[in-house]
Amino acid sequence: MITGSTLTPVLESVAALPAPALPAGRKAGHPADLPVKRIGWLTLLALLVLGISMTSHSDTMKSIAFRAVSNPQPWAIGDNPSYLVVTEKNWASYYSNQPKGADFTANIYIVASLGLKPNPGYTVRILQLQQQGEVINVKLELGEPAPNKFYIQVMVKPIAVAEVPKAILQSLKQPSFVFVDQKGKELATVKTEIP
Repeated sequence: MITGSTLTPVLESVAALPAPALPAGRKAGHPADLPVKRIGWLTLLALLVLGISMTSHSDTMKSIAFRAVSNPQPWAIGDNPSYLVVTEKNWASYYSNQPKGADFTANIYIVASLGLKPNPGYTVRILQLQQQGEVINVKLELGEPAPNKFYIQVMVKPIAVAEVPKAILQSLKQPSFVFVDQKGKELATVKTEIP
């Protein structure tokens, strides 16, 4: 990305350029010869450089396709919130048996669990996965009980699981998965190896 410190030498070198030759018949000091032309070129150059840096930044963000697991309850672990990236190498450190329907040879699983909650008003949903270099942003939607609404008082474990084909992430060596809520607040970062 281009920063202000990188841009300054470029702008200084443009400012040091000699003034253009005067058109035939025009004397020095004519209003059209004032530094406005130079400022115009500086502005154009700055906009061009900023446009290039913004374009290259947006090009590096890539959406990752995933499938929401329809029955995520077998993936729940413990009573505390947890954010996991489960692979064929590490699944046994979280579960005594492979979760039903899991295919670790072809997929990895991203798990977001809110832990034990007092009613079904608490929810979690994986909205989006985006890759930027070696970082995968996992955007979550966290729901809380609506005020003035009655909920049956029963303990629940809100959980969401995304199934991601390993082939999509195969080029990454050891990516970081950053879990964020819908407001952009970082909840957890998990670094794991994709086998």
